[in-house]
Amino acid sequence: MANVSIIVPICNKICEISPGVTVLQKTVQDIYEKATGDVEAK
Repeated sequence: MANVSIIVPICNKICEISPGVTVLQKTVQDIYEKATGDVEAK
């Protein structure tokens, strides 16, 4: 299977979608949940 890199651009603004959960946290969580095969986090 081919390797895929995911780059998530982010600025210094923190946006919460619910108390204590940021858009970035939810984005990374969704990536992990939908990933198939081996996942390597750096």
